[in-house]
Amino acid sequence: MFELYNEAVATLSVRPRDSRKIPNEIPTSLTRLTIQQIENFVRVTLVQTDVREDRSTCPFAKDFSRLADLLQNDSRVLLDFEGVDQFSAVSVGQLKVFCQQLKSKGSRLVLCNLTSTVRSSFYPARLPR
Repeated sequence: MFELYNEAVATLSVRPRDSRKIPNEIPTSLTRLTIQQIENFVRVTLVQTDVREDRSTCPFAKDFSRLADLLQNDSRVLLDFEGVDQFSAVSVGQLKVFCQQLKSKGSRLVLCNLTSTVRSSFYPARLPR
């Protein structure tokens, strides 16, 4: 996780990569994701959901799954949380599944622009002992 976009981009540039281009069949947007192909990585921005939405489901689940299927092996994905105020525990779980799908293809996922509220959703509160 990176606070700044430029730090995240620099991290994606460290690993050597062949000169393959990102395939053109990746759409520029899905229902809840905006996708931008930049040089040798894919920038994915979450479309902010209504905070009153049902927190028992992940609004990004189908899009994460579809994007994982569309990406080729050894892809680099930058998931940008710019403008996202809240991220439910269910969504964190689905993000973990997405990350595992990418890892199985030898791909890399980097997160950036997480607010302190969103970042804290990745670390659930622990009960005192």
